[in-house]
Amino acid sequence: MSLSELNESIACAAHREWCSRMTKAGWGPGERLDLDKKTHPALQPYEELALYWRHQLLMYLESELHAEQLVDAVEIVLGEPEWTVADVHVGMRVAFVSEPGTVGLIASWDLADAESGALQTIRVRWPDGGVEEYCPAEHALVRVPD
Repeated sequence: MSLSELNESIACAAHREWCSRMTKAGWGPGERLDLDKKTHPALQPYEELALYWRHQLLMYLESELHAEQLVDAVEIVLGEPEWTVADVHVGMRVAFVSEPGTVGLIASWDLADAESGALQTIRVRWPDGGVEEYCPAEHALVRVPD
C-alpha cells in the first residue's frame, strides 16, 4: 500500500467516525448545512462526498503528516522487540540512544515475567560510577559492540 493509499484509507475511516459522532449528536444528511435542522451534506459515505471535500481531507492529512506519524508509531511499538533475559548479561555494553558516545555496563536486572523472560528493569553502571535504572519498554538503551 502506498502512502497516498494509506492517506485515502485514513480519510475514509476518519470520515466514517465523524459521521457516527454527528449522527449520535442528532445530525442527519441534508441537501445543505442547516444548523437549526441539524442537517449536513457531508453525512454520506466517503465515496459519495464531493471531490472537493475528499481532496481537502487528503490535503490536510498529507500536510499534517498523519500517515507518516502512524507508521512511525507502529515502528516504535513493533520495530525492535524489548530485550529479554536471554538478550542481556552482566557487563554487556550499552549506551543511550540519544547519547551513543557514553558507554555503560549492565549491572543487573529484574524480571517482569519469568516464563517469557521479559525484563522489568535494567540497571546500568555508567563511567562516573553511578547506577541508573531503565525500563526496557522505553527503548532508551542500545547495545554497543565489544
